[in-house]
Amino acid sequence: MSAPNVHFLGPKPYAELPRYLRAIDVCVLPWRQNHEFTSYGSAIKVREYLATGKPVVISPLYEYLRTPGVRVYRSTEEFIAAVADALQHDGSADRQLRQNVVRDGTWDSRARQVGTLLASLLNSSSAVEKA
Repeated sequence: MSAPNVHFLGPKPYAELPRYLRAIDVCVLPWRQNHEFTSYGSAIKVREYLATGKPVVISPLYEYLRTPGVRVYRSTEEFIAAVADALQHDGSADRQLRQNVVRDGTWDSRARQVGTLLASLLNSSSAVEKA
């Protein structure tokens, strides 16, 4: 593909990625849709994109179909329309919404959630044993 506003840069060191992300207008994840993994996979990349606050356009991934702030496309035409829409309609409230979606997705937050769940299970298990 050759377009003046599309650049394929190849692999970059992880430490340099924030610099590249600052220059991106729309974050896209154009996975092939004819593979089962694509439909049911979970891409951490989508969460990373959301954390930037930038518009996000992805192929259908079940986990993200109802995620606020994510534009999902199912055809080339829908992809083009979603990117155009993202470029034209992106305000500060949109950016804040995308960041809020993943705000509690840190490892510390997940560990607290698991700890709370385990404590609840242990407490209910103890209550059943005492009865």
